[in-house]
Amino acid sequence: MNATHRYSYDLPRRAVAFRAAFLVAVSVLALLLSKRFERVAWEGVVAGVALAFLAEIEVVRHLAYRRFLELTDDAALFPCGFLWPQMVAIPWADIVRVLDYGGSLALVTDRHSYSIAALRFSNVEDYRAAREFISAKMAVALPPYVKQGRGILQPVVLPPPLVRWVEPEDWCRYQTHVAKSKPLLAHLRSETWFFARCLAFILFPWLLLRLCQLYTTSATGFFVLSVSAAFFFTMLHWLSATFPGRVGTEISFYDNGIGVSLCNGQTADWSYYHLLGWAVIERRFQDRALSILLLRASHVFAFGLPGDTVRSQVVQTLTDKRVPHATDLKPPWELP
Repeated sequence: MNATHRYSYDLPRRAVAFRAAFLVAVSVLALLLSKRFERVAWEGVVAGVALAFLAEIEVVRHLAYRRFLELTDDAALFPCGFLWPQMVAIPWADIVRVLDYGGSLALVTDRHSYSIAALRFSNVEDYRAAREFISAKMAVALPPYVKQGRGILQPVVLPPPLVRWVEPEDWCRYQTHVAKSKPLLAHLRSETWFFARCLAFILFPWLLLRLCQLYTTSATGFFVLSVSAAFFFTMLHWLSATFPGRVGTEISFYDNGIGVSLCNGQTADWSYYHLLGWAVIERRFQDRALSILLLRASHVFAFGLPGDTVRSQVVQTLTDKRVPHATDLKPPWELP
């Protein structure tokens, strides 16, 4: 029998009332400023009406569309959406890992991360029951929930990985060596294209306001500021492209997918079902052999392997998960 557990999942009424009151207060302030200052009259009216409309939507959505979290044997039905509430099905097989923050659970797939917060449940017992159901379906042992919770900066990652390693320093130096070996013309062409896109992204809203006669600031001053900002971001992009190696990148193979955690806190996840191929290649660098894992998803990703033991475990895991072995796969820096 397909068991379905349904829980009320919405913000408390006090929180909804506070958010609506805050939006109304800011809306009134914007309207008052529009009356006092003629230069921002039109902008103040638009902002005030928009904020008042958002406050009305906040109250109406809470009263007319009650949210519920449903947990079934096949998937978790998660409520989302603001203007148009809807339910998103999260199959248990698509969840790569679960992050337990104490006061919330994050169900991480290769596309999104869905946070189930204790604050949105009508009572603590419902949240504990939902945790127990998720624990049973994901075959992980979640710690008992304590109302005070644990530190949000150190979540518990479940389930334990099948294979986990940190990329070696030789691999990071090899990436930097490959990036610096590219011709200067290729770097210049890439950064010029990035600068043009960045400048267009900054100038487009300003040009739109100018055409609508809603912004009258000096064109020369704004253009100089835009060029400076685009140049700054281009320099950051150039540094990132020239020194791509990140010491401390951690790769974890879970039962349902692969998780990557960078040293700066950014993460990426892939499901085995969405991987199009893999290969393990070797390259020479400073009289040493480097083992490189290549994974093809939306494009080809490369990861450094620290040794033969991890290499054999990775190959065995990918074979067991029936990910296609692509012997002709090439690293991104060798593609034409």
